[in-house]
Amino acid sequence: MGYTFRMLLFPLLRRAVIFTLLAGSAWSQGWTDGVITVESGINPRSNINSPGLPPNSTELALDSGTYTGYSRNLQNADIIPGWSYWAQATTFTPPATAQGQLLEVRYVAVNQWGSGRDFDLVIRDGTSGNVLATLLNQTAVLDTQNWQVIDTSSLNLIIGSNDFAVELRPASACSGGNGFTLAYSATSNEDSMVSSVCTDAIADFAADPRELFLRAVVENGGPPTLSVSALIAGSPTTLTAVNLTANSQALIGYSFQGAGPVQTPYGLVDLSMPIGRITASSDSQGLASVVVQLPASLAGATAWLQAIDLSSGAIGPGLEVQLQ
Repeated sequence: MGYTFRMLLFPLLRRAVIFTLLAGSAWSQGWTDGVITVESGINPRSNINSPGLPPNSTELALDSGTYTGYSRNLQNADIIPGWSYWAQATTFTPPATAQGQLLEVRYVAVNQWGSGRDFDLVIRDGTSGNVLATLLNQTAVLDTQNWQVIDTSSLNLIIGSNDFAVELRPASACSGGNGFTLAYSATSNEDSMVSSVCTDAIADFAADPRELFLRAVVENGGPPTLSVSALIAGSPTTLTAVNLTANSQALIGYSFQGAGPVQTPYGLVDLSMPIGRITASSDSQGLASVVVQLPASLAGATAWLQAIDLSSGAIGPGLEVQLQ
């Protein structure tokens, strides 16, 4: 009888130890199993305030927008012995209208324990998992009423049309004793991944059915834009086109006769016949660059150029240049 009583009592004592450890924080949880936090005294919130978007941008959102008082734990290893470290990533597919620069990442963090809540923001290629950019040692702002904004414009990251993943993970993944939780929606689109290993290897991530309140704001992609380096006859010059469809083909049309317009199979172009063509391949960022040798006989000539995205059919503005 005594042995049975002790076996029944042990789980209760273990739970009491957990609550004792959590109670020391000003942001203690009502109940947590190390993976999910059920927050006490927090009513469901269907409207969390989101600041206005930057000009010419689109917010990429996968969550339902309904926060029900549950959140996903992000924590350093061994905050409580036996509990794993967790990193969370959400994969976004940019629409055709939003394939420009990654301007912001937004999140809702609702609870914290321990002495700190620093995290790293990692942007990954959605297919390969390769890291595209990072912002280290960010401080999580805990607020159940408002979306928090991380300005990512300094990364100068053009996301293009490929899937990309936004990952949050504790800044000191394998040491320390702090963590925080991210709110998640009542329904899930199952675009999330989670890691229970204190490394950042994409191979450690597995599918997770919860859709966290984690969003991306992407600059709306403009038409293909062409630029030219120094134009000196008899020397090479570099033609660079941006805002192209990632990993696709483009044409750079040129004319020495004028700015058209002329109807072509690609649409109306600002070039006069005859029109020359240069093919180019864009990279994962939607950038294509071609080096062209300029004949010495072109000294003093005027050239008109225009970029065409063969994947989207978009035609960029015409460019008029003077050769030296």
